[in-house]
Amino acid sequence: MAVAITQGRLESLFEDAKKQITFTAIPDISIEYWGTYEVPELEELSSDEFRDFIISAYGGRPSTVGEYIHGFKRETPVFVGSPRQDSQVTKNDVLNFAQEISEKKGKKQGIMLAWSFSQSARTAAEKLIGSGDASVDLIQISLTEIESPEFRTHVTKLHDEYESFLKFILPPEVRVHHKKLSPMAYEFDATESIALNVGASIVNVQWDLDYRGRFTPSKGFAYGRDQKGKPLFKIQYKFEYVGKTTISCRVQDDLGGEKIYTEVISVS
Repeated sequence: MAVAITQGRLESLFEDAKKQITFTAIPDISIEYWGTYEVPELEELSSDEFRDFIISAYGGRPSTVGEYIHGFKRETPVFVGSPRQDSQVTKNDVLNFAQEISEKKGKKQGIMLAWSFSQSARTAAEKLIGSGDASVDLIQISLTEIESPEFRTHVTKLHDEYESFLKFILPPEVRVHHKKLSPMAYEFDATESIALNVGASIVNVQWDLDYRGRFTPSKGFAYGRDQKGKPLFKIQYKFEYVGKTTISCRVQDDLGGEKIYTEVISVS
């Protein structure tokens, strides 16, 4: 039986078809870790953002009462160093902080939090603690490295199970070498890569031998381990085409550290 379709009905069907093939945006998936923070991500924060985060993680409260007083732990003034891990707290930072907490807040104790402290900063703090000079009023400066157990004390003392919380994770140092075996066939070696987190070991090495801006493991190298369960530190691969191509290697340790290494090679 034939069915007549009017022009209006045809336009209606066409509009319905267009609606059916309309794609909606799919939100990205975000995986969050409670109490585990990657150092490179923290280094991207502004000074104010980093200070507020570190003081809150330390169990204190941020404040803007002075140039060197960035917050308080109970009533004790707190200073926070640079977000950059390669930036050390200096002697002048210690002396300026001591002067500010003494003259502006009338305090005799202060806490300085940072990734690391220069030797001159440590010496200055020791002199302030041991000095009998009335001008410094026996100011005591506590220097605490952010990655130290002392920093997490306010968390770990709540319960023994909290020992694993509040971790600052460093990415592995990835070193990749390659050599030509035959035309378009190469060996890639990442055995010199090392985990930088204390007590960590590398457990997974994946390879993307046609990297295009987003890591996608090549076929046969998706699981990052060999048949014995060991990381694929060394692989062999034959390319299909001659010319420049980008290879990538993702290395992960057993504490959550991860880094993706990329390199452009000339296949011949």
